[in-house]
Amino acid sequence: MHYYQFNIGDYISHTNHLDLMEDLAYRRMIDWCYLNESSLPLDLDEIAKRICMRTHNDCIAFVLQEFFIHTKKGYEQKRITDELKKYKSKSESAKKSAKARWSATDPEPQAIKGDANAMRTHNERNAKHKTLNTKHKTLNNTKEAALSVFTDYGFSDEQIKLIFETRTRNSKTAKASKITKIIANSICKEMKSCIDLGYSVDAVLNEWHETAWVSFKADWIQKRIPLNNQLGNYNERNQFRGNTKETPLERMERKQKAMDVRREASSNNDEILGSDESVIHTQVSISGGGAH
Repeated sequence: MHYYQFNIGDYISHTNHLDLMEDLAYRRMIDWCYLNESSLPLDLDEIAKRICMRTHNDCIAFVLQEFFIHTKKGYEQKRITDELKKYKSKSESAKKSAKARWSATDPEPQAIKGDANAMRTHNERNAKHKTLNTKHKTLNNTKEAALSVFTDYGFSDEQIKLIFETRTRNSKTAKASKITKIIANSICKEMKSCIDLGYSVDAVLNEWHETAWVSFKADWIQKRIPLNNQLGNYNERNQFRGNTKETPLERMERKQKAMDVRREASSNNDEILGSDESVIHTQVSISGGGAH
């Protein structure tokens, strides 16, 4: 397949988070699938070899995770698979139609028949290059997928609600307000950066809600509000690093208990030290009294 329709606006809206090499890898992977009418190989090195990007396996792996599905045949993308099926179906129909037209009884001389056969071949070839008038749709662009991402990363229901409210309010159009899986991952990535800097989740979301930003970045937050000594961020850092064994509340309670134990131990040590100092002071006083 040597031609497919490429929707620039639709492509950019789904790939504006990719860096230069990731974007190049994705374009080449799409072209390879169409040109070879096949899914991508399962072996990462083989894909890198076929798209001439042998030193960029990390970019290829990221694109595969974002836009392709792992199957027994190889890595596939739903939109490409659907378009290839339509293309093959149209091509087969065109071949049958041309064959039916030119196989009818023809009283013309053999030389003319030869020209007609040449025309038939030309028509069949042209049938393979019809425009595919479809949009470039990608996988996992639904609200349900975004909700799943936010839940997996540990956002509470109230925090998720605030994210959607803020983006809807700050977006100029309904289309721009949509949060896809890719956008959700981007928000979570920036939130992790904020947590690592020392900000709390609620502080970041509240600050974002006060702005007109459609989304946010960690450096934007850092410029707007100074870093304070915020307690409890250890739990949030664990929360956004994939620790799913316990909930944030359970981690907070565990940490609080540990702090209480340390305070109690420290208090007991102070009492013991104070008692020892009193004994030493008494002994010194008695010794001093004997000297007089």
